[in-house]
Amino acid sequence: MITQADFVAECYSYYREMDYQPGNPEDGVWNKAHYPVPACKGGEDTILLLREHHAIQGVLQSGEYEHPCVGGWEGRYLPRYYIPAYRYWCGVRGTLGAGKGNNKTIYNWCATYTPTTSTPAYNDKRKRTPVDIHYPDGSVVTMPSIYRAAKTLGVNMIIIHTRLQYPLHVQQQRYWG
Repeated sequence: MITQADFVAECYSYYREMDYQPGNPEDGVWNKAHYPVPACKGGEDTILLLREHHAIQGVLQSGEYEHPCVGGWEGRYLPRYYIPAYRYWCGVRGTLGAGKGNNKTIYNWCATYTPTTSTPAYNDKRKRTPVDIHYPDGSVVTMPSIYRAAKTLGVNMIIIHTRLQYPLHVQQQRYWG
């Protein structure tokens, strides 16, 4: 597979060839891409890439840094060749609990329904289901809803729902090692 640096160089060569000005909306939809180091690894430098190129660059960056650098939006913009790698990194991202815009997420947490809640309120959408988030240091944070917990942790609500299916001791073995 091509390296991220070679790919970005080819993109900028293509932009010069096509007389594209990065950031010009007439040339397409441009995204800021963390390059060469991803934000989750402390990178602060960004470049402008067309959305389709940013999608590929994220997959290549994930492979280079052995860390998911995809946000879940890229699938529709990727050529077939990159789809297996993209799916792999989305799976890793889901396992880690990484979330867009939240690079300080603590990945090793567990979730349980708050003890005062006997049954989850799946049928009554107006009712919020409080959840407790457990951390390895023994601290427990009660969140007013699964939605609020997901926002705070920077993860998708599905990840919390998935973890809630398992008893606390099973989650601890699985996510805390």
